[in-house]
Amino acid sequence: MLIAADSVLLGRTVELRTLGHLVASARNGLSSVLVVNGEPGVGKTALFDAFASGLVGAKLVRLAGVESEASLSYAAVHRLVLPVQSAIADIPPGQQEALNIALGRASGSPPDRFLVGLAVMSLLAATAGDTPLVVIVDDIQWLDPESLSALAFVARRLQAEAIVFLFGLRDNSVDESELAGLPRLAVSGLGDNDALSLLHRAVTTRVEPRVARRIVAATKGNPLALLDLGAELTEGQLVLGPLGVEPGPIGTHLEAHYLRQTRELPADTQLWLLVAATETRGHMETVDAAAAALGLHHSAGDAAELHRLVVLSSRIDFRHPLVRSAVYGGAADADRRRVHRALATVLVTAQDEDLCAWHSGAGTRGQSESVAAQLEAAANRAGERGGFTSRTTLLVRAAELSPPGRAREARVIAAAESAAMAGAVTLAMALIEQLVPEFLDDVTRGRALMVRASTRALSGVRAAVTEGPALYLEAAAAFESAGSDLAASAVLRAVEGSMTAHWAMRDTTLGEIGERALAIAAEATSLEATVLRAIGLYIRGPIEQAAPALREALRRILDPDLADTDLLRFGFVAVVVTNGLWEERSWQQILRRAVAVARAAGALSLLDSFAYMLSLSHTQLGELGLAEEVMQETNEVRTALGFTTEQLEFLQLAEFLAWRDGSRQTIEQIERSAAAAAQLGFGGSQTLADFALAMIALADGSYDRAYALLEPIRAENFIQVSDRTLPHIVEAAWRSGRTDEARAAERQMARISAATGSLRARGLSARSAAIVASDSQAEGLYLDSIALLGGLDAARSRLLYGEWLRRMRRRRESRSHLRQALDAYEQIGAAPFADRARRELAATGQLITARTRAASDLTPQEAAIARLAASGSTNSEVGAALFISPNTVDYHLRKVFRKLGITSRRQLAAALDAGSTES
Repeated sequence: MLIAADSVLLGRTVELRTLGHLVASARNGLSSVLVVNGEPGVGKTALFDAFASGLVGAKLVRLAGVESEASLSYAAVHRLVLPVQSAIADIPPGQQEALNIALGRASGSPPDRFLVGLAVMSLLAATAGDTPLVVIVDDIQWLDPESLSALAFVARRLQAEAIVFLFGLRDNSVDESELAGLPRLAVSGLGDNDALSLLHRAVTTRVEPRVARRIVAATKGNPLALLDLGAELTEGQLVLGPLGVEPGPIGTHLEAHYLRQTRELPADTQLWLLVAATETRGHMETVDAAAAALGLHHSAGDAAELHRLVVLSSRIDFRHPLVRSAVYGGAADADRRRVHRALATVLVTAQDEDLCAWHSGAGTRGQSESVAAQLEAAANRAGERGGFTSRTTLLVRAAELSPPGRAREARVIAAAESAAMAGAVTLAMALIEQLVPEFLDDVTRGRALMVRASTRALSGVRAAVTEGPALYLEAAAAFESAGSDLAASAVLRAVEGSMTAHWAMRDTTLGEIGERALAIAAEATSLEATVLRAIGLYIRGPIEQAAPALREALRRILDPDLADTDLLRFGFVAVVVTNGLWEERSWQQILRRAVAVARAAGALSLLDSFAYMLSLSHTQLGELGLAEEVMQETNEVRTALGFTTEQLEFLQLAEFLAWRDGSRQTIEQIERSAAAAAQLGFGGSQTLADFALAMIALADGSYDRAYALLEPIRAENFIQVSDRTLPHIVEAAWRSGRTDEARAAERQMARISAATGSLRARGLSARSAAIVASDSQAEGLYLDSIALLGGLDAARSRLLYGEWLRRMRRRRESRSHLRQALDAYEQIGAAPFADRARRELAATGQLITARTRAASDLTPQEAAIARLAASGSTNSEVGAALFISPNTVDYHLRKVFRKLGITSRRQLAAALDAGSTES
């Protein structure tokens, strides 16, 4: 049996059966998640009690949110981990370290909250083993934000760990964005018959049937309301009415009911209840000590127990959280502050110092530098554990208690920076508005501008993205005035912002950013200065002057001894350096390392960005299969970040889509994404989309349209893409009769080739020269281009050479090159250009039937797991890479083996290669 027969709960048979089915699924190795929600008093906790008491043959880990811990980072995770901490040794070392730092057991760099979530998932999977594990987290409205984020991450990633994960949530009590999309079980009031039965249990006198029905209707079958409000009614009311429950939220009525009960108690008992309500953890020793500090007798709480408001044992448990809410909410402000101060004086152990700081802050009225400093110290400890939301909360209170002056402004700006790191964009912007200009020094003003730029860019306001680069330059000027090294970082952010906004950028120009980069770099020799100098010279031009600086910057970024933190800082702007030198393989090398570092750190947002750029790099070199694999991993990351299916569709890589399919449907999808990007101020994304559309136009032979899309990109000097347009402009311009424009683009490509010495640049320069060359010179240049290039580039040169041979009436020779181009495009999966090659072959008299690209039976997740496993990664390593558990990896690999008809990992690589080349 899944639930023992003696677990009886009125009216919850369907709900208990639902939970039982989840356990049955866990017995088969599968995991389930369910958010159980309902109004206060409806019986969510009672449902969990009945379910847990009847569990047979399953492990149980259970906890409930505690309100006083809501500002203590990872407090709930700490309590969840305690009963299973012996299994920490069984999870990967990097996850062990992250979890221990988050829990304050070790020191180190603040861990990413997603890595902490992965560690918790691995820990729970290791705890489950071969036995189903049920995890119940009740009252999640009181979890600290870091714990909620980590546990929501776990819930989204569970698949085949034999874990049942249940959340209990009070309706309308918390921002539910972390839980969006998770399965729900709504617990409503009891049905009429069950509600009447419960009401008759609650009262000892006869209830007139008409009144009983009115009570059930008024309480909407809420069990707690039936038990407590029903029991409160007098015998006369039960027989004759009227009913003392007016329309409105049941929780409000219950709180008022409990508040009336407490106010009938002696004053000492009321104060004792306030101590217990304020302490919230139920620690009897702490409550007794604080009560004694307030002069209360040790028996002051007895009357509260007698009236069934609390249960006293080794700890203190309120009858229902609403009782605690009523006691605390109904107390006078002065009494609440007095109790907080008393609790702060008795919390003397090292593990209570953060809670002590919180109570000190809550117990202080007016300004207190000493308490503000205490809160600031607690905030810094939270930050060291990666608890940026908790750090923000503590710093905000510290700032509120700070006397006017620079110390206050320092706490406000620190809170704003912490809020930005936690993703609390609105709060960060509001905090910036609280700064008092007269107390700001230049460094603080620069920091404020940095926060304003970064948070506004995430606010969804179009102007925020477009104004970002100018704000970063303004911050750089403020830092320079103070002689701060932060000026270089601000200019780097301006460069990044310019790539995001591009043509939509306001109040500054790319040229101005380049000149500021050169001014900042001056004679400095730091890595920042080296990179800024290279970028500044590249923006200023010409390429002949920039190339040496670009090579030096690339050499330093590629240094294997480069610190991981520096790699992550320069990973984004490295595209400018590698693009300027046409060193795409070096860009891939940088990105692969950045992806590995971000993955190991659990930095999912960075991992998403770097993996996206890596897929773009593979696409640009015609490695569409590799690009697709990276995008599959990127989608796994985005799913872990909570992206919806619609968002995943919207964020697909436009250039990859263009190479794969040139249909009207794909064009419309790219155009929709481009329009949305432009609306938000992401001019760079629209430019990349236009480049992708130009590739489709070239494949289709629509040279006028291709030129119209490409020429503005070149003219606007988009440092990510502009130079890449040149070989395509040569072709589009020449084929559309714009011979002067074609020759100008060819000359620029030749200069780049000579200055950089890049093999790819030389090959593309040779192809460009062939297009505009005389018939007597073109052939040798085409052959040079083919010899120098590979992948899509070589296929394109063969296609153009084949077309040229056909025009020279050398049809037999043209067929050989056109066929080779077609074979390359079909193997790569570049359908639009395969169609163009097929049309050219048809023009030579050779009809070729289009091949159907073999569709893999593997799902995207299975394909990603299989590729990593084929490379030699263990299940733990695959799980860490894709943010799933080793159990889930094993589950999917078994399915992969069945689909591919293999029996061992040693056969994976060959089976996958065979599937990718099948046609």
